[in-house]
Amino acid sequence: MGHANHFFSVSFSPGGNLLASGSRDTTIKLLNVKSGACVRTLTGHYGGVASVTFSPDGQLIASGSHDMAIKLWNVQSGACVRTLKGHTESVFSVSFSPVGKLLGSGGYDKSVKLWDTQSGASVRTLTGHADFVESVSFSRDGQLLASGSSDNSIKIWNVQSGACLRTLPGAANWATFSPDGLLLATGGILMECKLWNVQSSACVVTLSSLTIVSSVSFSPDGQLIAEGCFWGASVITSLWDISEIHRDPTKLRFLTTYTRNRPETQDSSFFGVLAKCQADDLDANQSLSKLYSTV
Repeated sequence: MGHANHFFSVSFSPGGNLLASGSRDTTIKLLNVKSGACVRTLTGHYGGVASVTFSPDGQLIASGSHDMAIKLWNVQSGACVRTLKGHTESVFSVSFSPVGKLLGSGGYDKSVKLWDTQSGASVRTLTGHADFVESVSFSRDGQLLASGSSDNSIKIWNVQSGACLRTLPGAANWATFSPDGLLLATGGILMECKLWNVQSSACVVTLSSLTIVSSVSFSPDGQLIAEGCFWGASVITSLWDISEIHRDPTKLRFLTTYTRNRPETQDSSFFGVLAKCQADDLDANQSLSKLYSTV
């Protein structure tokens, strides 16, 4: 891909034809997934790019950086259309709302911020975490935002009011909503991934892990979940079938574990590539191999 240093984060476009990567070298690269060609390099940050994500319509990319800024980029032209400033330290995570009108961000300043993507204005700052915020994720209807922090807590916020509705127990710092919005997956230092019922806050099922869970991701149809972790010089990804747990939590089914040498990245969020295995009609190992050969 041509990065001059290791990359922190990658994100697929909604159609799956482009892959964006953010690197310590301060650049973002857009890769054509089929050909492997670098389509465009986006420059403008002055610090490493810790998080990248596409807007729901695929027209924009948001990037969060160690330079404390968030940038919105036009995918077609590569131009930076807006710079959002308000965080006082590094920005670790960015996430678009389902319709793309809001952007959530979390950073080293322990805050979660909501932004208007059209005006660039800061809409609201959510405070309550005692340590830096590693992940932010909107629910499908855009009414809730989950944040995961190095204080080992997951908070669920009301987007409209900014109120913290609940804090989930247990040591976790990664959180993401299922595509149907009914479940929240969390992972962290307890070497497990938990699936929570969003309405009741009850833990539906616990998935065991070999080590600290660094990232969790649902497939687009919500039938599969992947958990990623680092083990020394290796990257381990486990894939589970959760299609039946709404009816019976005991129907959880382990599918496979994929292990390989750790690539030059400090973020395992790219394990979300497993979501492509169904669209591409690939099994888990083929899908992962495709990603690893690409990056």
